[in-house]
Amino acid sequence: MQARSPAPPPVAGAAPRSRPVAVSILAAGPATAFDGAPAESSCFRDLNLDQIVAAATVPKAEYNLGPIFRAPLRDIDGVLYRQAIFRDLERPEVRATLDAFAGGMRELHANRRRIESIRYEWERQA
Repeated sequence: MQARSPAPPPVAGAAPRSRPVAVSILAAGPATAFDGAPAESSCFRDLNLDQIVAAATVPKAEYNLGPIFRAPLRDIDGVLYRQAIFRDLERPEVRATLDAFAGGMRELHANRRRIESIRYEWERQA
């Protein structure tokens, strides 16, 4: 096996990132609002949206989807974009592709956890 290459050097003139940016298909751009726990609006519990979000996100707890669904959409473009995404996800071929991608990512993360749990360097390189 080949040795891992070192991390690439930072790009000259690029601003350093202070924290990672969350990315979601539910937002048109980088979703920095999804970092952390957004404040719920006062009507969130009144409308039982907390129960709906909990029921929808529990099966995929490893993805930490709660903050994404709790983040308020501030403009109509965001609402329309999210509605279009959910319409696309109702199409079986799109859903199958997304499920296959998510399965591959779960497998990748599981393999990475296994590699990180190996204590001996020679085993990691095998």
